[in-house]
Amino acid sequence: MVRERLVVVVPGPNTLRWVGRELSFHPTLVAVDRDGRPRFFGEQVLSSVAGQWDDFELVSPFSAMELSSVELTLSYMTWLVTHAPHAGRRATTALVVPTSSQYEWRSIGDRLPGETAILLRPITVATGLGLDVDSATPNLVVDVRSDGSEVSVVCESEVLAARDTPDTDPEAIAETADAMLRDLDPDVEYDARRRGAHAIGINPESADR
Repeated sequence: MVRERLVVVVPGPNTLRWVGRELSFHPTLVAVDRDGRPRFFGEQVLSSVAGQWDDFELVSPFSAMELSSVELTLSYMTWLVTHAPHAGRRATTALVVPTSSQYEWRSIGDRLPGETAILLRPITVATGLGLDVDSATPNLVVDVRSDGSEVSVVCESEVLAARDTPDTDPEAIAETADAMLRDLDPDVEYDARRRGAHAIGINPESADR
């Protein structure tokens, strides 16, 4: 059996794990016992804790935008990576994370087994859209998720600016983008709706808004 060398993880309310051709989503849940120890993770929680709800606290240690518990996040990620099917013992883990919490995720990655690479979501999104992230021409990128959005400017393989917002409504996202662009260059009036943005995750029926 061929062992995969890369495990891609995208944190969120349902965390994505991608190993070779297998793509799966896992509830971001940890069952913590009365002594404060993490016992069950992801889909294990509902099947293992059923009938014992008073003995456990169910915790969601992170979302797509932020971490609420570093230690529980580390425990969850360790479980997710070490139980990845078809992954080799020395497989590299690639964590695709938002710009705002990248340093917290780097601290998690440093403690995971094996090598870990941190990939910023805006760079990953821009690359997936076919944009030239190495170009000196900035690109406005909108990453819309189930629990919010990240608006960013990508240029020369860097994220020049980024803002998280709990909104997924196109009008609200456009206002966030306009405010961010004004902060970058206060002497210029921007309208993201007129200038256009590269967007991923927006429903086709609302894309023209």
